[in-house]
Amino acid sequence: MLQDYSDLFDVYLEKEELPEYAQGDVLAKYIKDVLDDPGNHHLCTTDPVWKDLLKSSLMDFFRQLLPHFMELEKEEAREKQRMRNFQKADIKGKRLMWPLIDEDIRQVYPPSDVNMDGYIQLMKEKKISKDLIFNALVSDWSNACEKRIAKSKQKLLDNYKNHFMTQAKQAGNEDYRTIQKTAEVLVKYPALQEIIQLMGREKEKNTQEEDSTITRYIPLLLAHSKSKEEIEGIRLGDDLNNILPTEVTWLSEPETQVYFFQKFASKQLQLFASKPPTIQQKKTDQEKQKKPRSQEGPMIISVDTSASMHGLPERIAKSMTMQILQTAKRKNRKCFLITYSVRAKALDISKPEHWSKVKSFLKNQFSGGTDGEYMLAFVLDALNTDNYAMADVLVISDFEFNLPLSPTRKKIEEEQKKGTCFY
Repeated sequence: MLQDYSDLFDVYLEKEELPEYAQGDVLAKYIKDVLDDPGNHHLCTTDPVWKDLLKSSLMDFFRQLLPHFMELEKEEAREKQRMRNFQKADIKGKRLMWPLIDEDIRQVYPPSDVNMDGYIQLMKEKKISKDLIFNALVSDWSNACEKRIAKSKQKLLDNYKNHFMTQAKQAGNEDYRTIQKTAEVLVKYPALQEIIQLMGREKEKNTQEEDSTITRYIPLLLAHSKSKEEIEGIRLGDDLNNILPTEVTWLSEPETQVYFFQKFASKQLQLFASKPPTIQQKKTDQEKQKKPRSQEGPMIISVDTSASMHGLPERIAKSMTMQILQTAKRKNRKCFLITYSVRAKALDISKPEHWSKVKSFLKNQFSGGTDGEYMLAFVLDALNTDNYAMADVLVISDFEFNLPLSPTRKKIEEEQKKGTCFY
C-alpha cells in the first residue's frame, strides 16, 4: 500500500492531477496539497534530492497513519458485510435483524444521512415495494458509512500533520545537507560516474539484437599502499614498508606487542605483494552470446562498513550508494544494500518503507571489523535466488582483507557466465 502512495507521488508530480481511482482518497488528496505548494513543487521539479527527501518524509508519515487507517477500513468492511447480510436475508430474516440495525444506525448516523423514521413511514405504504425500500435504506447506509470513515481518516490526518510538518522540515534540512555533502564526492572523482553508468547499463543500449557481446568486469582488489606498484596479493615476510594495516594493530596494546615482534622475527607478517604497474586498470573478458541479455536485474551494493573505511572511503561509499539508488529508481530496478550492519538479509532500499534505513546509513559512522569472505559469500548466495537474478553487483571496500578463497573466486566466475556483472 505504501508503494502505491509513493507511485502516486510521482504520477501527480508529472501530470499535476490525481488519477480517477485516487480522487476520494484522503492521503492522495494530502499528497496533492503538499505538491501544490509552490515552493515544494518548484524544488521537486528542479532538485532530485529535495524530491526524494520530501517523498521519504511523506511516506514515513503515512507509515505511521496507515495502521490506524487500516483499522478504520476493517470497521468499514465489517459494517458493509452486515449490509450485505441484511440484503440477502429473506423477509423473516430482515424482520429479526431490523430492531438491532435500527438502533445501531440511529446511534451512529444523524437523520440527515440515514432517515430511519422516514423509511419506517414508507414501509407502512402498501403500494411501495418493500425490496425497493430496503435497497434504498442500504444505499443510504453504505454512503453514510463511507462518509463517516473518510471523515475519521481526515480527522486523524489533521491531528498529526502539523506535528509531521514541523518534524519533517527539521529532519529534511539535516538530511538534505547530509546527502548534498555525499554528492560532492562525485564531482571530485569523475571516474566514479563511469562505475555508476556501468551499473545502470547505460552503455549497453547500442548492443545488437543478436550475437551481442557482454563485457564482464572482474572486481579489482585494491589496497592502500604508498608505493606506485600495483597490489598483486598477500605474502609473508618482514618488510615493514608493505605491511598490512591489520598487522599494525598488534602494536596498539602492550599485551599483543610481543606477538607482533614474534611474527616479525620469524618473517610471518602479512605483507602486500606487489608487481610493476601496468596500463590496464581493469581486467575484462568478453564472450559472444546468441541472445542479448533480455532483462535488467537488480542493482546490488555491498558496502564494507568496517572502521578502516573511515574518512574518504566512507564518503565515497555513501555517495555511490545514493547515486546508484537514484539510477535504480529512474530505471525502475530493485536496489539492494548489503552491509556488515545488515547481516540477516539484503535490504531493498528502493522500497519506500526502507528509506529511513538509508538515511541512517548515511548518518552513521562506519565501525567494526572486516570479513571480506563473508561479504562475498553472502552476495553469491543471494544471487542464487530469483530476486537477484541477472544482477549488477558493486562491492565498495578498501579491500584491507585477504584475497577471496579459490571456491569463492570460482563462484564469481560462474555467476559472470550467467550474465551477472561484478564491479
